[in-house]
Amino acid sequence: MKGNKNMVLLMLLLTVAVMITGCGSKMKSSEKLTAEHAILIEEKEAEEEAVISTKQFSSAKDLTVEKVERTIVEDGEGNAQTSYDTYLVSDVSLSKGMDKTDSYAKAMADGEFDEALIESVDFTEAFGTSYAGKDGQELLQDLLCANGFSADFVGLTFDKDTYELTGQNTFLLKNCAVLEKLLESEVDEVIKKEAYVQVMEDKEGNKIPEFFSAQVQYQKGGKTITKSVYLQVTVNDYSGREEV
Repeated sequence: MKGNKNMVLLMLLLTVAVMITGCGSKMKSSEKLTAEHAILIEEKEAEEEAVISTKQFSSAKDLTVEKVERTIVEDGEGNAQTSYDTYLVSDVSLSKGMDKTDSYAKAMADGEFDEALIESVDFTEAFGTSYAGKDGQELLQDLLCANGFSADFVGLTFDKDTYELTGQNTFLLKNCAVLEKLLESEVDEVIKKEAYVQVMEDKEGNKIPEFFSAQVQYQKGGKTITKSVYLQVTVNDYSGREEV
């Protein structure tokens, strides 16, 4: 079981690092886009009014919910410190009304993983909402609202910059309270403030939320601080860690 947990954590770390860092970046590539790539971008821009569907969550019996809050502090001299304020993974059985929710934040506090410091926590206290009496779609909506993300997917703008950089299909979210929560009250300069949803397409062409992320970057006291929140709800045919 130790090997399974370590493998799960490693996979989650790699996934979150790539998704938050890669999709959040707006650095321009010096390479010129090919004509074919430019056409693809134009086609994607035309889809900015595309409907994002969450209906597949309504019939879900087993879900995995993940939430990560990360802070990176750069001192301007090439030194950076990364901390995980929140690192939650929960396997939820809606049919059984049971869950297994773990916090990895303390286990990763010193930059090295210490399995002995994994904590079992209460789902409702950890995520700010309960799954009792809800289907998967209702739970997703409540999780978004409880964690400051907008659940309004109408008229979202396709994120052209991220597509150019990573090829990922993301849409910018509007009116997300989580951004103000991440931003300190007094800063020297706000560099970036955005929230988005990354989507994938099913066989019918429906755009399905893959994960949600919010990121703010600002300067304060000569340091550059980047704070991000990652929230993902995944439909499972089986539990990926231990049976709930």
